[in-house]
Amino acid sequence: MKLQSPEKIELIQPPASRKSRHYTPRHYTPPRYTDANTEESLEHAMDICSEIRSFIVTYESTRRIRLETPCINITLWLIRIAIFVGILLILINNKLYQKVDTEPISAFTTKLDGITYSGPINDSERRELWDSTDLRIPPQAENSIFVTTNYIITNGQERAACADVQAESTNCSTDLDCRDSGQPYQEANGMSIGKCNMTIGYCIVETWCPPEDDTLPNNGTTAVLNYIHDFRVLIKNHVYFPYFDKGRSNLIESITAEKLRNGCHYDPDHDPYCPIFQIKTIVGLANRESCKPDPEEDERLFKEMAIRGGVIAITVEWDCDYDFDESKCKPTYNFSRIDKNHQQSPLGGYNFHHAKYYLENGVEKRKLIKAFGILFLLRTEASARKFDFFTFMGTAEFLFCRMIQDVQQMHLIKGWSTLYLYLVAKNDNESGSNCDCNYFTYGSDIDEKAASSNDEVMPVPGRILPI
Repeated sequence: MKLQSPEKIELIQPPASRKSRHYTPRHYTPPRYTDANTEESLEHAMDICSEIRSFIVTYESTRRIRLETPCINITLWLIRIAIFVGILLILINNKLYQKVDTEPISAFTTKLDGITYSGPINDSERRELWDSTDLRIPPQAENSIFVTTNYIITNGQERAACADVQAESTNCSTDLDCRDSGQPYQEANGMSIGKCNMTIGYCIVETWCPPEDDTLPNNGTTAVLNYIHDFRVLIKNHVYFPYFDKGRSNLIESITAEKLRNGCHYDPDHDPYCPIFQIKTIVGLANRESCKPDPEEDERLFKEMAIRGGVIAITVEWDCDYDFDESKCKPTYNFSRIDKNHQQSPLGGYNFHHAKYYLENGVEKRKLIKAFGILFLLRTEASARKFDFFTFMGTAEFLFCRMIQDVQQMHLIKGWSTLYLYLVAKNDNESGSNCDCNYFTYGSDIDEKAASSNDEVMPVPGRILPI
């Protein structure tokens, strides 16, 4: 649009008979001033708009030539086939054509069997029997099993006032060294009465008496309970995959009721699917790198761990491929000791307190037990997969996108554009315009066009045809 200069603008003046201070001329156009900078800015803005429009509506592709050279074409096809086969192997080996469900619903049920004793084996009066009900605390826990292997028992405790000689904070020589009556001694698990037992040099506290002696039995060389390593635990794991609406259990088709009654034992080499595990086998596989069973070594490792206890993780792994028979979906078991880095520490191992209460001569008493043992944590790592058309198409498009793009450019876009140009040229020829319609030819005509073409010729052996 051409801009007007100030000299060419005509203002409409009011009539002489209408002289008013508030009169506004009709059809008034304010003057517009331009200079060189303004015109340059407008031109720059127009260039930017043109570039944006060109970027949106214009498609660019590289120039293509057709080479009738067997050596180059064979090499090119070999490279294409090698790339295609490599991508196909990646697709198959990684199973990228399948839909995967990695969020299953899992549940465990367990059962512990075994019997052991403490005390002299030849003294029936001093010997004490323990079965799995006594040693599994609590009887049912969520995804875990605790088995007692060692303990410290304090018998006949009752509520009274006594001195705790194991609490250093209660040392005293006079009553003034003790806390005021009613003040707690957390280390001694009792309340101060404000008096000192000067004979032994400890403050007297109200607590469960006699106080607990925290010294390990047998000087910490062996555990009290025997034959715990021969206890057996049955682990049943059920896993369900909501996406495929399918589920599996580790009681697979080969695990029959008769086999369970006969007492199969898990063995990674000979019976890897039996769900009954010996405690010593679990401890042995969790404490050494070798996966081969060694009964003597397993028993030695268990005896070391039984003194202070520990924590072991049992992982049931599932990798189900529902493109095949469902019976081929079988579990595998892995064992690892979680507290391995702290097993030699004085605070290492695993223990807790529990008590058994009873009445004796009308007085409430308790049997305090500090139980050391092995905590088995049960966990599941499961995934299921199955062929899915949309997953396959999405993965194939991602992997073969370059090949698809080449096909699209070489065949689809070229074909439609050539047909369009041919129809336009034919229409112009019929209307009498000067158009070289013979350029859009097919078959043998392209050789004649190639012979008369002035296109650039590449310095390679063979015949070059324009496409």
